[in-house]
Amino acid sequence: MHPIFQCPSIIQQIVSDIELTQHDVLQVALTCRFFQGHALDIIWENLETGILPLFQVLPNLGCREEQHSGEDSYSNRVKERTTTTYFLKDTVTPSDVEKLKSYGRRVRSISCLERKMTDLIDASTYVAVISALEGQLLFPNLRHLDWNLYSSESSAVFFLFHSPHLTRVEFNCSNVQTINPSWIQDTSMFIHRLVRQNVQLFDLRIDIPCSQAMADLVMSAFPSIVNLALDLDSSTIIGHRHLVSMPNIGLLKECHLEGESLQFAFGEDTPRLAFPSLDWLSFTGKIDQAIMFLSSSTFPVLACLSHTFWVPPTHTDYNLDWMAFFNALKQATTSTLTDISLQPWKQTRVQRARGYHSFIDQYSGVDFDTVFPCLSQFDLHDLNFRFPFFTRITMDNLKAITAQWPRLVTLSLHTASREKLGLPALAVIADNLPRLRNLSLDIDPKKSWGRSKYLSFVFLEENKKECCALALTCRDFRNPAQDVLWRCVDCGIFPLLRLLPTFTVRERYSTDHDKGNWFLNGAISPSALEHLALFANRVRELTFAKRKRKSFVEAPVYTVVVQALQGKPLFPNLQRLSIVLNKNDCPSFLQLLHSPRLKELDLNDLREQNPMGSDIPIYLQVQSNYQTCLAALAIKLPCTADMLNIATSAFSHLSVLQLCIGRGKAINFGHLVNMATLPGLRQLNLEMDYPADFNAIDKAATVCFKQLRHLSVCCIFADILGLLSHITCPILYSFAYSFPVESGRGRYPTREWATLFDAIRLTAPGLKEFYAAPSKQYGYDDFLRYYPGVPFSDIAESLLQLNLVALGFEFPFFNVFTLEDLKSIISTWPRITFLHIHGAPNTTPAVFDISVLELIAVELPHLRDLSIDLDVSTLRAIRAIPQSYTHPLLKLSVQLVKWADTFGNCGKFVSYVDALFPRLASLAEFDHQGSRSYREKRVAASMNVFLRHLQTVRFYERERQGVQNSNAHSPSPEQIDGDGSGYPVRLMPNKLDAGKRIIRASY
Repeated sequence: MHPIFQCPSIIQQIVSDIELTQHDVLQVALTCRFFQGHALDIIWENLETGILPLFQVLPNLGCREEQHSGEDSYSNRVKERTTTTYFLKDTVTPSDVEKLKSYGRRVRSISCLERKMTDLIDASTYVAVISALEGQLLFPNLRHLDWNLYSSESSAVFFLFHSPHLTRVEFNCSNVQTINPSWIQDTSMFIHRLVRQNVQLFDLRIDIPCSQAMADLVMSAFPSIVNLALDLDSSTIIGHRHLVSMPNIGLLKECHLEGESLQFAFGEDTPRLAFPSLDWLSFTGKIDQAIMFLSSSTFPVLACLSHTFWVPPTHTDYNLDWMAFFNALKQATTSTLTDISLQPWKQTRVQRARGYHSFIDQYSGVDFDTVFPCLSQFDLHDLNFRFPFFTRITMDNLKAITAQWPRLVTLSLHTASREKLGLPALAVIADNLPRLRNLSLDIDPKKSWGRSKYLSFVFLEENKKECCALALTCRDFRNPAQDVLWRCVDCGIFPLLRLLPTFTVRERYSTDHDKGNWFLNGAISPSALEHLALFANRVRELTFAKRKRKSFVEAPVYTVVVQALQGKPLFPNLQRLSIVLNKNDCPSFLQLLHSPRLKELDLNDLREQNPMGSDIPIYLQVQSNYQTCLAALAIKLPCTADMLNIATSAFSHLSVLQLCIGRGKAINFGHLVNMATLPGLRQLNLEMDYPADFNAIDKAATVCFKQLRHLSVCCIFADILGLLSHITCPILYSFAYSFPVESGRGRYPTREWATLFDAIRLTAPGLKEFYAAPSKQYGYDDFLRYYPGVPFSDIAESLLQLNLVALGFEFPFFNVFTLEDLKSIISTWPRITFLHIHGAPNTTPAVFDISVLELIAVELPHLRDLSIDLDVSTLRAIRAIPQSYTHPLLKLSVQLVKWADTFGNCGKFVSYVDALFPRLASLAEFDHQGSRSYREKRVAASMNVFLRHLQTVRFYERERQGVQNSNAHSPSPEQIDGDGSGYPVRLMPNKLDAGKRIIRASY
């Protein structure tokens, strides 16, 4: 056996954290004797079927079946049921006791979630086991107890549940109609024993009627209770003295009080009673008692109120003063109250189901205009009235509700009038309550939708199967479901053309519709064109990511469709378009892709020969004639002169612009002027394969990009210097530079990086992020292997004058970089969040010892992403780190020098890193030498897996130390700039790749 499996804590953590079924854990217990104890701890930790499984380990346990008849409280019919009662055939021996104790000590939680109501244990069995224990505890480690009492069941079982570690106790008997008096007595004795043993409960819920003495004891004996729920008998009175005497009134967060004749005794001069921490109050009783309680109390942080009100079982005149109730509630609460739930009391235990149904049938409700001013005082998220609260609700009333509480999550409205709202009410709710998750409403299905109002199933956009099911469920659901299904089309326009009845495949491909040439076998009728337009109007986003590449649509098809449209756009509501042309595609389909509402346009031609030629300029020119609201334009194919001119001058509302300047075409100063005149340009990405022409009339002339925040450029080094000399960007936040490389056969110039940094400082004095990397072209691997690098001392003066929060060199940049150089970066930029620095492989720089991570952890408290070279020839122990230390680093990538690739070293290194950076979400090893896409099968390549296991093992340790074990990425240091009216932009790249950092702006 591997030594790691002989560590009990690791085995315990693995077995408990992996999501295994009970059967799987049982197999683990049978696999190895060493695993047996750990697996049994998991099997017996939670008993969700009561304690019958524990008693079934007794060899002399028998059972008998009994027939019972009873009257159903709802239908008044006599029903037969069979119960199985378990009993002991013989006495309990000492070996039986030891067996029970061996399993009972493993139990942490007992509940009746999956317990069968027909499985009962005879009272004599409980008595025999209690006697055999001789005062010992059967469940010494029990924390949580949730027990349901069924009819004819003995409450002697309570005496088995004593434990000094109990924190949560819940007794429930809501499923029975008659309370056994012994249950009340045994419950009282159980609570008294907990009090004598000084057990500190945090959660106590008793659904067995409590006497006055019992209520007094509970309210005064448990100072640590946070959640309290009591069912009080008819003689119990809760007064001011009871509540004031509660030692935990300042800690109480949830309180549930229930009683048919529950009374509150408050004097007229009694000061208001404050519940400073109560955020959930549930009260079952008469409405006048609820008003008295609210009028005499204050709840500064109450968020949820649930009132189940008592109604007379025989009366027909129901006097419920809701105006006084809501006014008292407003005076007792603050703006934190968001949830109100009201319902009549339906208690089968006292045979009051008929009174409940009588109330539902005869209550006339309240007038909406009368009570709505009181309700509108609250800022509600949940409005849950589960009975006919209103006399009548009109469409205007519903619109008033949606306008008053637009953030509703739960809405339950019912009326006493026979006149109900029609189906258009659902359209009003769908349009005005975007966060709604639960809806209960009286609807008359005979009232039609109307022609322009539909349901909205946008929340099902990612689940196409559910949308299809809704479309087939009901005719009224068909249109709203189809709106969602056709909102985003990711396989081009082929599915739309399939709607045409004459659109078919050539005969030689008729057996396989996934490939072949498709054509129109006849003219397009007006009804077919209307059917096509109906579905095309639903499209908001169109891409070609998942189209069938073997299916080819012949060019005349597009021409015939364009002629049939007679100048009308096929996609009038299209907002996002991403076009990808492959070698078999005909560009004539661009005629169908114009839209007056287009906001994002992405053009990409993957064909190696015969590019689009004049098709793209014509398409861009026509699109510019439609409107000028295009916000994002990305042209990822070699731009012609016409395309360049149109892209930089025809769309005045651009926020994001990406251009690829092909060979033979040069960007000139006039293009810079056009781009600078775009008032909302926030993000610019330029990729230039040909030297630029910045020879302005006045060589000192410059243009100012007033709103530009992010600039990414891929060009030769001379062009980037020329570009920066002709532009100014006063609020530029990030700059990314990617430079092309060619095979230099081991000889590469170091480049004037200091000059570049000086130019950036003059062009963008407020720059915060800088990234640099070679583009992935021919010669990329040779460059990484042979680039000589630059000494830090040569560029320090220019680089450190920038005020950065992110610095990334995604290649071996330095040939000399010492610990003192790193300290100078730390002292200059103490709030840096992104740092990638590496040394050249052909030099012998001073590679950092592993202890540099401790320096970074202490001196850079805001760092989120780090990539660095480390000498790991000596893996030493970590120095003292405060127990509450929580560094926010999320990503760490390292190049390991002098690394001995063994599991032992990998474990030591991961443990070292994990102790310094407890929130680390990604740990990876890389090697600049050789292609980045190639990775040898090394142990270190799986360091992230080691980290996940280690973080799992240490989860509870960190939880005790107050360290959050969260892998959620922190937000970028920059927020969305401006007033929010501009187009959102991406703020920080993960890795720079050939200047193509900006593909599509992200929300």
